[in-house]
Amino acid sequence: MGRNQRKKKRQAEQRRGSTESASNSCPSCQAAVSDSARFCEACGGRLVGLESPDSLPADETPIADATHHAAEFDATEGQRLARQMLSAHLELIATTTKEARSLERGVEKSADGLSRLTREAPNPSRTSRLESLVEGLEGIGDDWEDLQRSHNDKLEALDEDFLDRFAEIDLDVELPPKSQEKFDSHMNELLTLLDTLQEQIAELGAGAMRELSRSGMRFGSLPATPRFLLFFSLLLVGLGGSL
Repeated sequence: MGRNQRKKKRQAEQRRGSTESASNSCPSCQAAVSDSARFCEACGGRLVGLESPDSLPADETPIADATHHAAEFDATEGQRLARQMLSAHLELIATTTKEARSLERGVEKSADGLSRLTREAPNPSRTSRLESLVEGLEGIGDDWEDLQRSHNDKLEALDEDFLDRFAEIDLDVELPPKSQEKFDSHMNELLTLLDTLQEQIAELGAGAMRELSRSGMRFGSLPATPRFLLFFSLLLVGLGGSL
């Protein structure tokens, strides 16, 4: 085979290979072009707009991909907000529980004091200490009410804040099941502690009043200060009017 024949054969093979790999056409002359071509071999025109989606820059991602990315972002943001909401509520519960435990220690101290006083015979000193004990219990009762009111106010503010933040990304406020269980568990423990404190304060107050009665004092002879009156109202509610 001569040199010219070999050259023509190579050119024919190149043309055939180019045609087989071509899947696009030149927008100017309609000549077949390969996927990787950037200029048309027939007319020399620049091949524009033939890039596949995979070759597009990040900021030219197809709309479907962008929508999917936005949905993933919303889900991730929702999970982040849910974690923040759980953390904030657990922190509030922990703070309130710590303060309630402090009140509990005060109640225990009052219970010990009342136990000692019940073993003493009536005398002026005993009566004075009983009055001080009742005043102390009244203060604990006030603190118990303030603690609940403060917790509820802070809880309401937290809920409003997260409602707004979830609304900004158009998602419902919802904790995952395990997170909800964790929140419910801690909240139930706090509520049980507060209820127990209320019962103990009322029972101790009633016991202190009985001991004052043994000393010859009656309700009408006790100091009628607003704090005393408020405390006796708390006792009556806690004991169902048994006094």
